Amino acid sequence: MSGIISRILVWLGFVVTTNAVNNAFQKRKTMLTVIDSGHWLVVLIVSGAVIGLFG
Repeated sequence: MSGIISRILVWLGFVVTTNAVNNAFQKRKTMLTVIDSGHWLVVLIVSGAVIGLFG
């Protein structure tokens, strides 16, 4: 569980902010930021769960 929580915090601190700044600078739609960030949330949660299972 701690692996998943840490990955969510990494996602919120690094991925969402980076995607938001990049897409805002390029004047892209907000939905693109939501889709990109959502994809990375799933990837990080799965990797956090796998790492958490290893101890």
